[in-house]
Amino acid sequence: MNNRDEIAGLITALDKMAPAGMALGLHIAFTAPRFMIQTYPRKWLEIYNAKGLLYHDPVVQWGFQNNGTIRWRELAEDDPKDVMGQASRFGMTHGVMVALSSSNIRSFGGFARSDRDFLDVEIDELESIVNQLHHATEHMSDEDIQALRDMSDRLTRG
Repeated sequence: MNNRDEIAGLITALDKMAPAGMALGLHIAFTAPRFMIQTYPRKWLEIYNAKGLLYHDPVVQWGFQNNGTIRWRELAEDDPKDVMGQASRFGMTHGVMVALSSSNIRSFGGFARSDRDFLDVEIDELESIVNQLHHATEHMSDEDIQALRDMSDRLTRG
């Protein structure tokens, strides 16, 4: 299996674990990821971007400041713009953030479900996969990056 297939398999595994969608930023410098995959509903992404919610999202803020995992509900009190409430209207009612850094480069992802909270074992698996992706995507060709962007487009929920 080549690196692209391995990465695609890991992303597919994350997608299956987050039936309400995910947003995964790999190798984030300042606020821009080298690679971003989003499978949240398109309408939610449009609203999120149009309102500039990235800068008010307590989940994203936590991801920039911490390493590890946290359930979204643990951040609900620090959400003055009601980002999580707005997300829940699109089926993203239960979520978890996974964040890590190495060599001053961050990667993190938010993962959502509509039916139930993530189990601890699932959170451990999400963290393991994000860690594998962080390392597997350190050295990618432009062609590989484009293939993964195309995959992101295909996975984004309509």
